[in-house]
Amino acid sequence: MKFTRALLLSVIFFAISELYLFSDSFFWSLFFLSFLFSLAVSWYFLKKASLVTKITALSPIAFSLFYLIQDARVEQFISFALAFCFYLLFKPEVKRSYLIIISFLELLLIFSTLFAYNSLYGVSLWVALLITFLASFTIFFSSISSVLSLDLSLKVRLFYFSLIVAIVISELYWLMTKFPFNFITSGFVVFLVYYAIWDISIRYFASSLTKRSVYAILLFLLFILLIIFVTARFFFI
Repeated sequence: MKFTRALLLSVIFFAISELYLFSDSFFWSLFFLSFLFSLAVSWYFLKKASLVTKITALSPIAFSLFYLIQDARVEQFISFALAFCFYLLFKPEVKRSYLIIISFLELLLIFSTLFAYNSLYGVSLWVALLITFLASFTIFFSSISSVLSLDLSLKVRLFYFSLIVAIVISELYWLMTKFPFNFITSGFVVFLVYYAIWDISIRYFASSLTKRSVYAILLFLLFILLIIFVTARFFFI
């Protein structure tokens, strides 16, 4: 029964996206329909803040990308991929690995989309920073708390730590607007730093953090960033 419900709800979410892609009209009406549908069904059936947050984030991501991208094949891929994420989040006993992967995908798309709107449409930097802060804080806190079983004191510590991480990522977003990268590269750089902090943090809260693991993730981060900056001329708009 729960499997059928997850499939049916994801098909409805997919159908709303497809309705816009095939009609190319009623953007805001269909966006709010998709958002409210996601919010209502996730809250009614799941009643878990971490899952509700991830599910309701799918609609803004989808319609923002639809607005930016004019390639029908890419739009169809995005529509299908996010509907599949919708299905995975509604599956009975959703796997923790799904939650982590979907959280990472959402944040990468959010960062890249914000850079795109900022460079192409001159969206206010303050608005972009606010969205970056809220998205980083919410996804960081919910992804770790949903994966680990933390007691109240650790959840409070995670809450404050998430605030600090959100501030750091917001500052990094502001810094990356000064570089002439395209929006995908800029979003990827910010996401890489976020991932490094997330990896170290989850090891810390799981009491499995070692100096070796810290060195490994930092070396990995520096190596990827070095490649990006050395080949920067290939990433200019």
